[in-house]
Amino acid sequence: AEGGCEGGRRRRGWLTAMGATVPEDPAETHADDDVQSVPPEKAMRITFDAGIREWVEEETNIRVAEQMFGIGEKFGAIRVYDEDLKTYMALKPWMQQGPAPKPQDLAKCQQVASKCAELFSAMAASLGRGDVKTVFLKSCIYSLLQRANVSTILGQAQLPAEWDKRKIVHATDVESHKFAAFQFYSYFSSGRGMVITSASTVQGMWTEPSIASTDRSIGGGTDGGADA
Repeated sequence: AEGGCEGGRRRRGWLTAMGATVPEDPAETHADDDVQSVPPEKAMRITFDAGIREWVEEETNIRVAEQMFGIGEKFGAIRVYDEDLKTYMALKPWMQQGPAPKPQDLAKCQQVASKCAELFSAMAASLGRGDVKTVFLKSCIYSLLQRANVSTILGQAQLPAEWDKRKIVHATDVESHKFAAFQFYSYFSSGRGMVITSASTVQGMWTEPSIASTDRSIGGGTDGGADA
């Protein structure tokens, strides 16, 4: 109970610091004008480049909506327009009770999985199997420089208002077989140093990967390690 109260206080405190509210119908806020009507603010977009294995920092201006447009099983979603990228993104506050994973760990896992998917797709295409192309949603973290009470927060490409996300399970469908091949590829292409253990699918893309590496060097607290 104590952990639950702490989790609730953390979420309420985060939303208060953001100035964000949870509408009765989040889908109603999913419109262009919910961010274009607010002034831009300075932020730092921090992305893990899995190719060079380094974090890359880029200053940008963003417009942050005042209400969430969606609430999922683990995350809320606040619409953002990144003026440098000229695209809509979503800030993803953690909504579950208990300790929240570090945004850096989540973003790094997502970027590593995304890079691995690019290499897997290229390998498959070279073998004449372009039909098994895989794409992970790209992720980053934002540091909101003008909000002293808000630390870094996970950012991700925005999905349409209506979307259906499901866990990829080992079954007989094509998606499961493709993911099993991808797992095999991630394990052997990394020299048996890591494996993508699970993921979800949404809008034809994969997201929320779980990674296990031999030395827990990839996902921090979210890395399952050799025992996973």
